[in-house]
Amino acid sequence: MYNEMLLRKCLLLIVVFFAGVVAAIAQNCDCERNFVWVKKTFEENDAGFRYVIDKKGLSEYEKQNVVVLEKVKSAQNNYECAEILNNWLHFFRKNHIGIEVLRNDDIAESPQQTVKSFPDWEKVSIDTLLFKHYLHEKKELDIEGIWDDEVYKIGIKNINGQYIGFIISSMAEEWKTGQVKFKIYPDSVIYYMLSV
Repeated sequence: MYNEMLLRKCLLLIVVFFAGVVAAIAQNCDCERNFVWVKKTFEENDAGFRYVIDKKGLSEYEKQNVVVLEKVKSAQNNYECAEILNNWLHFFRKNHIGIEVLRNDDIAESPQQTVKSFPDWEKVSIDTLLFKHYLHEKKELDIEGIWDDEVYKIGIKNINGQYIGFIISSMAEEWKTGQVKFKIYPDSVIYYMLSV
């Protein structure tokens, strides 16, 4: 149980904290849904969450959440949503975490068009059954593993000294088995998002 929690916290640190820039290429932004996910994930996994709540107070945090929830309901596009979510994240730490939209969200593409836009998306070829066996036999504890939520099942494997996150399965049509979802370098992370 402790190891699973540790690994979840490591993954959150990798994906959220060290990923100061997140590429959000999306058709429409469901900002309220994104806020609910970010908030829940942050509360359950951030190592410094309790410290900030103890320091600033639970009532201040709850007030912040009420204000942000109203703002996300009126966000018109990805840029407004990213700004609102960044302000919420700054309640905890400034300049260490953030979200940035890197592509104009006026481009309306279907999932099929999005896939066609990235025909040479980097892929890895990993046999899932062999990978599961490898993980079962593995002695040291790190972030290698199989992670899933309601949208993705992602494998994380150390390949040539670099952790690669790859799609095992996805509810999002844009993502296909084997596509690289993120890369973890010693000093940074690249995390790809094709839909929000």
